[in-house]
Amino acid sequence: MTVHTHEFGSKTALIYPSRDDALASITAAMLKRTAQLLDKQNRVDIALTGGTDGIALLKLARTIVDGKDSGDSLSCLVASLDFSHIHFWWGDERFVPQNDQNRNALQARKAWLDNLTNHHGLPEANIHEMPAEPRDPEKIQADRNDTDTNLAVLKTAASTYQDELLNQLGDKGHLDIALFGMGPDGHFASLFPGYPQIFVQDNNTLVLPVVDSPKLPPLRLTLTAPFIQSTPYVWVVTTGTGKATAAARALREPNNGNFPSSFAQGTEETLWFLDKNSACELS
Repeated sequence: MTVHTHEFGSKTALIYPSRDDALASITAAMLKRTAQLLDKQNRVDIALTGGTDGIALLKLARTIVDGKDSGDSLSCLVASLDFSHIHFWWGDERFVPQNDQNRNALQARKAWLDNLTNHHGLPEANIHEMPAEPRDPEKIQADRNDTDTNLAVLKTAASTYQDELLNQLGDKGHLDIALFGMGPDGHFASLFPGYPQIFVQDNNTLVLPVVDSPKLPPLRLTLTAPFIQSTPYVWVVTTGTGKATAAARALREPNNGNFPSSFAQGTEETLWFLDKNSACELS
């Protein structure tokens, strides 16, 4: 397999022949980096992402960890992973009830995490879901257009998740690996083009509410750009021609609020995993 590499300042774009190749590469990279980090530290904290590519990545990880599709280079590494020392977080979440099929966390559990708890020693306590919508359906409907009430509920949820991050990460103060997909509009996490959340630069604010997401559902929680940027390894996977323009702009124009994924930046490494279709505007 031929992989083409393009450098954009501190960011590296890895271009693969197909979507399957890009997903296989980022999945293997996540597992390898996790193993490397566990050799020198007691725990590894990983932020997961939703979306089509993000969930496909987790399904592939499940296949590899189950030993059904792990090449020789991965088999010994995967066998050595101690999931009791791995913690999973989310970069953003749709603020819907706990059992709503739109929840990133629920999709991730079905794709991989429940399998890890059932068969590979991942403690339930190591799965750090963002809070779910606590209101009953009638109350949700009644408050649908009440921005102030929705914002108050979201602020409480954001504060709860921030407290969990601070309590869990302690002196380390940051995640280790953050995985993201990107939308055709250039958003990542729930940081959308032109919305104020992408411009928040307060290092003491880790989680923000979103009450009017342009992509349904409208209520969401998201990590902030500064907190994401405190992560050593920030990786973005994007595939398909529909994302080519946004990918090119995000890579070429750092910190462009019209293409929020341009803020994706790690302290040690920033990698973009693209298929040839999403990379067609880079050359």
